[in-house]
Amino acid sequence: MKSAIKNFPMEAKDAIKLRVQKYIEQTGDATSVRDFLVKAGLSPSFITGIGRGIGRGAKEKIQKTYPSLNVVWLDTGEGDMM
Repeated sequence: MKSAIKNFPMEAKDAIKLRVQKYIEQTGDATSVRDFLVKAGLSPSFITGIGRGIGRGAKEKIQKTYPSLNVVWLDTGEGDMM
């Protein structure tokens, strides 16, 4: 009997959270996803509210705080992390 579970694409918020974690592991610029967000001036629950991607204002805050991070990669997974 085949499984009824299908492979659904990962939600944007889950993918972005994983990319934040990868950036943190690579750079050590934050201690956690929460720390990453707070340092950027975003709410600790910011990722939970993401629907289709990161808005322009949030991207600007993240880019200002983490200038080596490619915010396009963070948002879409396209390109290089840094």
